[in-house]
Amino acid sequence: MEENNTLEPPQSNTHDVAYAILKGVIATVPAIGGVGAEVFNLIITPPLEKRRDEWIQTLVENLVQLQNQVDGFKLEELSDNDEFISATLQASQIAVRHHRDEKLRMLQAGLLNIASGNSPEEDIATMFLNYIDILTVSHIRLLKFLYNPEDWATRHEIPVTDSSFPFTSIDEILEKSMPEFKGKKAIYQSLVRDLYNRNLVQNASIGGVMSTGRTVLKSRTTTIGNDFVKFIISPLKS
Repeated sequence: MEENNTLEPPQSNTHDVAYAILKGVIATVPAIGGVGAEVFNLIITPPLEKRRDEWIQTLVENLVQLQNQVDGFKLEELSDNDEFISATLQASQIAVRHHRDEKLRMLQAGLLNIASGNSPEEDIATMFLNYIDILTVSHIRLLKFLYNPEDWATRHEIPVTDSSFPFTSIDEILEKSMPEFKGKKAIYQSLVRDLYNRNLVQNASIGGVMSTGRTVLKSRTTTIGNDFVKFIISPLKS
């Protein structure tokens, strides 16, 4: 009989482990009395439960996929991994507060990197999860752009390989590749200052300084900024 080495979809015990880890996350919501409680339970509780259940299901599926792709990684060993359990509780509380898919994907990526041992030390990872919570999607998109402007421009079909390079400042490329910032320099400069205050980028502002040739495409993130960008990139192979 031919041996079947294909990992089966997560069984009930796998789901039980994931749900046990996350049990009580929603219980931190403050109690409301009287009519307020009825309104809260009618309008807010069902969507919260739906978010929680979808979050857990996605995490389980991603962990199973990680087990398929990473040699030596065993899903059942996570129950003894205190760092992963604490990070999962933190990320889960953040997840139910947000509806943006980008943030949920970043939280999942961070947990997968922690689970696979591909993350910074525990305190830094905790800080990075907090950054996902408090920074806006625009902050993080801008950070990814500054991490590797050339790669960002290429992926967004902005020509950067011509011998007569058409751009002389980083904000030109930013506004060309991120139309939501076009003509909104005051806004994205404010976002850059926020990133600078958290030591994620090298300078408190961008633009205003003309560069020659392709030096305009150099990275502008710090070591911590580089580590954060790597933390929010999923280790899963597509």
